[in-house]
Amino acid sequence: MTARTPLPSPLRAPLAALALGLAAAAPAAAQTNLRAWNADGQVWLVWQDDRTFTSNEAYEVYQSPAPIADVTTAARVGRLLPPDWQQPRIRAAAPGATWTIPDGLGGTYTLAPDEALFVATPHLAGPRHYAVVKSGETLPPAGAAAGPVTPTLETPRPHVQLTGVDAGHPYTVHALWVDGRADLDSGRPGFPVMAGEHFNGLGHVFAVFEPPSPPPPGPLPVVSYLHGGQGSFWGNRPSNGPDARLELGLDDGLYVTFDDSHWIYVGAPVDAPLRLPSRWYGYAEGLDRFRDVTPPPADGTRVLDYTQRRLDWVLDWLVATHGADPSRQAIAGLSMGGRGSWLYARTRADRVSACLSFVQAGAMTDQLVSGFFGTVAQNLPTVHGVGLAELFDPATLVPAAGDVPFTRFVDGTEDTSAEWGPKPAVYAVLEAARAGVHAYWDDREHVGGNGGWDGAHWVGSPRHGAPSLTRFRSDVSFPAISAFDNDPFAPGPQPDPGDPVVPANGDPFGTRGGYVDWDVDSVLDLDGTWSVELGLVNASPFANDVSPTALARVDVTIRRASRFRPAPLEPLLWRLADPATGATLRSGRTAADAAGVVTVPGVVLELGAQRLEVLRALRAPSAAAAPGTVVVR
Repeated sequence: MTARTPLPSPLRAPLAALALGLAAAAPAAAQTNLRAWNADGQVWLVWQDDRTFTSNEAYEVYQSPAPIADVTTAARVGRLLPPDWQQPRIRAAAPGATWTIPDGLGGTYTLAPDEALFVATPHLAGPRHYAVVKSGETLPPAGAAAGPVTPTLETPRPHVQLTGVDAGHPYTVHALWVDGRADLDSGRPGFPVMAGEHFNGLGHVFAVFEPPSPPPPGPLPVVSYLHGGQGSFWGNRPSNGPDARLELGLDDGLYVTFDDSHWIYVGAPVDAPLRLPSRWYGYAEGLDRFRDVTPPPADGTRVLDYTQRRLDWVLDWLVATHGADPSRQAIAGLSMGGRGSWLYARTRADRVSACLSFVQAGAMTDQLVSGFFGTVAQNLPTVHGVGLAELFDPATLVPAAGDVPFTRFVDGTEDTSAEWGPKPAVYAVLEAARAGVHAYWDDREHVGGNGGWDGAHWVGSPRHGAPSLTRFRSDVSFPAISAFDNDPFAPGPQPDPGDPVVPANGDPFGTRGGYVDWDVDSVLDLDGTWSVELGLVNASPFANDVSPTALARVDVTIRRASRFRPAPLEPLLWRLADPATGATLRSGRTAADAAGVVTVPGVVLELGAQRLEVLRALRAPSAAAAPGTVVVR
């Protein structure tokens, strides 16, 4: 199929901040010129659109093994609201852009402005026919039926929409058309279900930004960035970083931005589709986006992790096709994306290497469109063994997911959107759990693009940029810091975020754990010995990262150990040594807890590097555990 000159478009649908108004169209005849073909494991349907849509009216797509003269004899495989085919997702990066799809002949086809698109993912081979009607109709107009098409069942793939260079980073915007089914486990091999049945065939976009110059050889680290509730994948591109007071883009790996947009019908008084996000998680099982989403689902309805499954698949695809390192896949985000990144880090703990969460919201609150998630009181079940209201609470860990990755929180005491009030309590719970979260706070507001972060204490720290995440690995253990006290001789922990109240009543800025750093390449993880070089930060291009005191007392918990696995309650020895001379600075005894987790309590750290060694008490230290040893993985 070859591209043709686009026809004048009868549809112009501007996207407002929340609502997408349906624009007026030319006098309707009928959708015509339906074409259908197979390519890359999916069936692509394109037709000329000249219908008028209001309220929740939609196109409906049907398939059958026989020609379709009446859709009551066929199976409906999908429905489309106007924004589904009008490409507002990719138009965030290129106004006026339309979908580009494979043409079935080895090339591509770019839709004209007045053409609509549906993408089916068949599960069975064999020829089939298709028809498209407007909702409420049963007889396809002339030119609105096509076939037969005989699908092939190779694994679908994303398709390039746009390419360019942003702030020196070559980028590619891809679209992935998902398979939506009622049965979450019914996907094709290599292509799982990533949407509910009423979201079938929809295109989702993501952008991959490459390094400005050729990266070093070897698998590439990946940092994925999740946008806020009013944002898009394009808002967090590298060139937008300075305006947002964020460091975005990587010089040594792949920087990926995703989009979380769904168009859902909302009834009176709106009576139109709205752009609603899944909060980077998913939505209620069986959610019909063509019915009013305001009423909550029935008690006990599961909320399924459709969006997280889509992120899983794309990240695996980057490993298979772009040389991405499966052990260095970090995630970050702001606002809704800050919650989403921490949510993903907790539920996908085995795959995430590190997490950076800016100004994330606290516990779940009731939404005006509660059909998406239910209400707080319903606390609908999820596939992760806890209710959604619990899962949305940043203080909730998911025991079945294992140790969470090393994580940094950055919050603002002047934030009135993701309100400061509950943050100190969240910090306290995660410290008590010895999770390994470094919490930072200062007087920033919710976002930095309007000057709300100007002058805030931590703005400009390289530790809060995407590049800071690439050194961490999901297959290497790390020292989780808790009970941090920057002044062991003063009463109470220092610094102190204060009580969970507004206005804040603690120190105006500070960090729980952030003045401690370690050498990832120094981690030694053996059957009888675990060690790491760590200490208080004594040098940084950003002065506020340097510890303001020469001593700090901390508890150090061993997380993500692969070989050092003492038995529950097993006694252990530890020592803190000078890595240059091997001289012991401090030493003591500890023991694994009832779950086998090892914490060395009350370690007094100094500026610069010290080597912390933990030994199984009944085993002699191996030669490999000599002070100063650097492990080559």
